[in-house]
Amino acid sequence: IRRRARFGEEEFTVREMLMRDELVEDVGYVKLRIILTVLLELNLVGMNEVSEERFAFKLHYQQKHTDLEKSAILKKLRASLRKG
Repeated sequence: IRRRARFGEEEFTVREMLMRDELVEDVGYVKLRIILTVLLELNLVGMNEVSEERFAFKLHYQQKHTDLEKSAILKKLRASLRKG
């Protein structure tokens, strides 16, 4: 997202991210959606759905590092992986 924002792109689909970015092509659609949801939860990125599956992104730059361990979504996901 940061790379695309640098080039002035603010709107794109998750599938476009998967197809055009060599860094996320191995992640897969579901994992990328989880990552985006966690970034949204931690207020690292703003995300508005412009149309079906097309989103407008806004980066929220912060002075200090954000601890991913504070994410309730990741905690639930990790707990369910331990059980299953």
